Amino acid sequence: MSAPRTLRLRIVSANGARDVEVDVRAPDAAVADLAAAVDVPELYAGARRLDPAIRLCDAPLCDGEVLGTAPAPRAAPAVVALVVDGGLAAGRAVPLPAGSHALGRAAGAAVHVPCRTVSPRHGRVDVSLAGDVAVADLGSVNGTVVDGTPAATPTAGPAGAVVEAGAARLVVARWR
Repeated sequence: MSAPRTLRLRIVSANGARDVEVDVRAPDAAVADLAAAVDVPELYAGARRLDPAIRLCDAPLCDGEVLGTAPAPRAAPAVVALVVDGGLAAGRAVPLPAGSHALGRAAGAAVHVPCRTVSPRHGRVDVSLAGDVAVADLGSVNGTVVDGTPAATPTAGPAGAVVEAGAARLVVARWR
């Protein structure tokens, strides 16, 4: 599978919202270049500041993601978690609030999975306010599977579902 060539992003600032399409495979393009192109000093995904030096192809961004020019005022409460099932990190839970979350090997991914078989921008995890989960592959090398079904498009992952990203296994769980 090949990585998507462009990402559609929405940049929200005090001056309003702006939709942009970004070529993530431009070899030297970095987050700083995106910020300069939209004339803002820095970009945030929720409360997380995006490292300006990171290359766009390695940045933990999802298609359709909303970026801000300041940190989000407060984090939303988690409604589900992905729990690592096996390996040295077995049992580690990644709580997720409602929204879209990057899953991958990239250091800033909301669901960071430091495994060589996981692509830097491997998949997207969408969580509803009700705790419904859908997982989609983002053109990863080794694919994403939810309960045995390839997740080429958003695929439902109810509580107890097993999400496979490359060789990594995560289980969807309700959060406190």
